[in-house]
Amino acid sequence: MDLKPFIPYLIMGLVVLMLARRTHKARRVRSWGVFIVLGLLTLGVGAYIFGHVMVGPHVDAGGWLIIAVSLLAGAGCGAYAARHIHLFRDPQTGHAMSRLTLTGLLFIVGLVMVKQVARQLGLESPEAHGFGLLSDSLFALAMGTVFVRQILMLRRLRALPVVAD
Repeated sequence: MDLKPFIPYLIMGLVVLMLARRTHKARRVRSWGVFIVLGLLTLGVGAYIFGHVMVGPHVDAGGWLIIAVSLLAGAGCGAYAARHIHLFRDPQTGHAMSRLTLTGLLFIVGLVMVKQVARQLGLESPEAHGFGLLSDSLFALAMGTVFVRQILMLRRLRALPVVAD
């Protein structure tokens, strides 16, 4: 029996388990870590755009409109996800802490599964280069979600009251 088709589901299961652990235990949030994530995402977007330039135009004007709508939907998803992260200051140390809520966990799992469902339904692009309208719009959705979530988390971190000794 070939287990290769089940590897993505195994990975998604591990991601769910790791995220579920974050719903019970708070972890320290460092603002420089948020900036590093934003920088890495910017590099990822740059590499994706470079890949588009190397492949050549494959999306028409209607496709760009779908990608723009996906990016806006991602921004809305990021705002929703940021609201479902519990941020607080640790009373003993004064460090900013975060804990993922169950609603946030289910939301992230839903976003992760969209790509896999599209793959199983055969909606992905058949091109060898991997760029297509579905993958581009899902990438825009994911990047909009993560960028907005990180920026809103940074704003919420700065607005946390300082714990007085």
